[in-house]
Amino acid sequence: MSGWGLGWFGGGTAKKKDAPKNAILQLRATYDMLTKREKHLQNQMEEQDTIARKFVTTNKAGKALPPLITSNINV
Repeated sequence: MSGWGLGWFGGGTAKKKDAPKNAILQLRATYDMLTKREKHLQNQMEEQDTIARKFVTTNKAGKALPPLITSNINV
């Protein structure tokens, strides 16, 4: 029963003070995760592109097409 009226008498102010800090920390973590994901996807696209270029230079157009398709799907 003691925790029942904390919101009315100022007991919940610590949560309100930490809310902006927690939001900023969460946004930073999300931003870091998205940048890592972007780098990973960029690396995958470059790998598929090099594979396709290798097959095109050796006149194996049938094998060059699937890596290009997968690199476009991952974007």
